[in-house]
Amino acid sequence: MQRYKIYINESPLILTQTSDFEDETAFERSLIHAKYLGKPKMLMNYIEVLEKNKHHDGIIIQADDVEQLWLDFKSLYNYIKAGGGLVLNKFGKVLLIFRRGHWDLPKGKQDPGETLAETAVREVMEETGLPNVELIEKLGNGYHCYLMSKQRTLKRTRWYLMKTSTPGKLVPQKEEGIQDAAWFDPKEIPTLNIPMYNNIRDVLVRYNNEKLSNPEKS
Repeated sequence: MQRYKIYINESPLILTQTSDFEDETAFERSLIHAKYLGKPKMLMNYIEVLEKNKHHDGIIIQADDVEQLWLDFKSLYNYIKAGGGLVLNKFGKVLLIFRRGHWDLPKGKQDPGETLAETAVREVMEETGLPNVELIEKLGNGYHCYLMSKQRTLKRTRWYLMKTSTPGKLVPQKEEGIQDAAWFDPKEIPTLNIPMYNNIRDVLVRYNNEKLSNPEKS
């Protein structure tokens, strides 16, 4: 069942089917719940609530046709596609970059003519200086919103699990504002008091959960 989780000002906006709401265990009860009646102006009201209140618990919007809800939501934004990578070394550690005051995963916008997998590999190598990476599998999509030149922008990042056997020296891409790059134990990251965007934490949680259920993939 399709569901979209979009981060706005570090808080989640979840677009989902009405039937999901029938399961009271599906979502935290502290989140605001609303039914979509086909009016994009209503979506803008909730968008503005999250834009004005940092670290809001979040909002769930339900619709019978979640794909139409998604199209209506997307129409309110400049939509950008990106690719990024969760890279493992031979010790099972994950590569993070430090940019704009937060630890992040390497990622970037899709160039014309590229597949998103090609974008992800290129961005990882450019931003970290890794000489080579190998794609393992897709980890799913992440969504977050921000202002770019005073225009609301929605970025969809397709994440890929990757590995490298010859990491060499990491070289952060300074012209992209990357100050540092380092390897972290993925199991320890949730316990570390380091600044990190919530949508990036989601990717790491998803990886840790999949590794627990499928240890042969680690």
